[in-house]
Amino acid sequence: MNKGQKFESAMKEFLKLLLRDIFEGQNKGYTLSTEPTVQGTGTQYGRDITVEWSYEGANYYWWLECKNHNKTISKKEYADKILESLLKQKKPTCFCLVATFHGPCNWFRERKDELDKQKFRRPNIFFWPIEGPQGIKKALQCYPSAYEKIYKPEETYPNEEEKKNILSEIKKFIIINNEDGLRKLGKKRQKTSQMVSLQSPEKESFVSHEMIEEVDDISKQMDQI
Repeated sequence: MNKGQKFESAMKEFLKLLLRDIFEGQNKGYTLSTEPTVQGTGTQYGRDITVEWSYEGANYYWWLECKNHNKTISKKEYADKILESLLKQKKPTCFCLVATFHGPCNWFRERKDELDKQKFRRPNIFFWPIEGPQGIKKALQCYPSAYEKIYKPEETYPNEEEKKNILSEIKKFIIINNEDGLRKLGKKRQKTSQMVSLQSPEKESFVSHEMIEEVDDISKQMDQI
């Protein structure tokens, strides 16, 4: 396994654990639609990893491009990836560039501001995390098994309180960027299905009495209302 494959493997593991931890499980508005998937050689079409999930009525359809080498990421290395993401019929809500050791060249930083001002429909394009390689290193330390696929083992890793704070900031960052991506693509949040028990005092305010059938819960009826 080469360096790039190690990074992709680490990110795949990291993303699966990260999403589970920061979005609190399927019973609280989170559903993992497609687990983090590393694209096969020759079939990447502009990304290394894809992952899809939904949370509180919003779809998250993310592409990630991973760079794991000891030099600044040049314009040529990811400009074509960005273009590829713009051309797809099913666009991601976010196109994310991640690197382990060196961030993007000045070209990306300069063009990023210009891209954000454009009116054409496109995913949100950003370098994640905003701290660059040191940020992803810090984030990966929350999951030592993923971290040690790329870096040398540390003597200590974040304690539970430190991990909680790191993940809280990541959650905010992910939600904000996805909202920006949905807005740029002209998409709206989906209407979430609500679970309302017939025994609940809230049922009358949720739907008129005439439309309630005598069933244990009425969530399956919501699409017809």
